[in-house]
Amino acid sequence: MNPIRRALASLMALLLLSPALFAADLKEAMDQAALELKGKPKIEENSEKAIIIQVVNLHNKKTDQVAKKIETELYLALEKHFPKFKLVFLSESIAGVNLMKALMVKGEYEQKGETTTVRFAALNGLQGEVIAQASVEFATEQKTKESLVAVLDIEATYLNPDQVKAFSDMFRAALINVAQFNLASSADVSKMDPDKIQKAYGCSRDECATIIGEQLGVDRVISTSLFKITDNKYMLSSKIMDIQNGAILISKTIKHDSDLSSLDVSLEVLAGELAGKEVKLKVEPAPAQEVSESSGGTSWLSHVLAGGGALVFSQLSVGAASTYNTLATDNQDLKTQYDASNSTSERDTIKAKYDTNQSEMTAAKADVSLYDSLTVVFALWEGYLIFFGGDSSAMGEAPKSPYRWAMLPSNEPGRPALAFQMSF
Repeated sequence: MNPIRRALASLMALLLLSPALFAADLKEAMDQAALELKGKPKIEENSEKAIIIQVVNLHNKKTDQVAKKIETELYLALEKHFPKFKLVFLSESIAGVNLMKALMVKGEYEQKGETTTVRFAALNGLQGEVIAQASVEFATEQKTKESLVAVLDIEATYLNPDQVKAFSDMFRAALINVAQFNLASSADVSKMDPDKIQKAYGCSRDECATIIGEQLGVDRVISTSLFKITDNKYMLSSKIMDIQNGAILISKTIKHDSDLSSLDVSLEVLAGELAGKEVKLKVEPAPAQEVSESSGGTSWLSHVLAGGGALVFSQLSVGAASTYNTLATDNQDLKTQYDASNSTSERDTIKAKYDTNQSEMTAAKADVSLYDSLTVVFALWEGYLIFFGGDSSAMGEAPKSPYRWAMLPSNEPGRPALAFQMSF
């Protein structure tokens, strides 16, 4: 055999033995299928403008995990080439779609070695005539190493994209440092669009996380959420899920009692919790910060007005309440006298007195509400003066107070202790 024939024979053997080397990937294959369907006039002429998608395994006729991945990519491809059509999955809700008029795109896939073949048929309605067909192939996805883990971006709707990326990268770094996880590339994770996947499947966050993990070719996925309770109180929740069966292997939740500037500390703690390791954080003690010592020149007269006002109105409230109780007691007695009396004139007199008391009780009750509200206002004012101080440049300073509040270091990170001191 001459050299040319030998080279041609080797090339033919390579083509026959390794077709997957030249096969498209899943995304390219689905785009090709969508283009083939787009070229069929009967599809464009569909009056319902709706496409129902279903893909099953050729052998067991079930929509398994591979079939779902094919459905997702086909959905995205059809969405690009058929923008005027409504797209739905047969396995999801199809409310509002006329099943007799909508297009049904059915697909069956078969894996043979390194190549997966998918054959599509477009029908008019669920059981209508076949109006178009398409067949594509793509390289079968190879199984990944068990240790490969994808860490999804942190879910926090109130953070901007830059903050989400920064905190997510901090968390990935913490997982590598603390737990020695073998992480999938963050660049590959960033290419995934959870919103599109959720739109396509209508899945929950956990379900979407496993679908993303499958498409990334990993064995496990870590999904994390940050919940805001108040301005300085958050909850971090994270879980490790198995891609094969969607099971939650580990789930941990911790508190973050500070603002977001120190969130990296809590992310390190969370990484240690997921790895089953205790993370010891070194926290430098902060110097004591004096909060108030006639802080900001708070006037002694302001304290007198605030404290005195709260005291006066609280006493007025007590007096009004006492008046109300006395009148209520009198009316109980008048009711007893009214029931025991047989004289019409005497009953009329008792009733008039009873009605007068009722009017006075209504007024006393209103006074109690008013005085209570004013007491709260003055008490809040006094509290503001104690903790935050005020401007007394126009009223003159009182002698320096012997009382002082100070923020002292605490053993617990991010939580200074408030201490009261008195000097003599």
